Amino acid sequence: MSQETYERWARCLLNIERHVRPQSFDTWFRPTSVNRFDGDILEIEVPTSYFADFVESNYLNLIQRAVEDEAGLKPRITFAVSDDGRSSSETVAEGRAATVTGD
Repeated sequence: MSQETYERWARCLLNIERHVRPQSFDTWFRPTSVNRFDGDILEIEVPTSYFADFVESNYLNLIQRAVEDEAGLKPRITFAVSDDGRSSSETVAEGRAATVTGD
């Protein structure tokens, strides 16, 4: 993973942090990491499928705005659910979740 990928996600997280309560940020964004971040896809790694569903339902628009503001990109947002060191991808596009895998 390139340093640029991490830096882009870090800028987006700072943007998001300004728009949510500290407890919400610590709960729903601090545990995330980025697997891919380019013009096509932003893949965010999260601990569980419940976590992915919650973030998608409650924060997808905020993430999209932050990505556009900070990176000037409009990628499809996907989640990779970490499962005991293994990851399985779960796609979220425009507010619709694909089949949940993992947890």
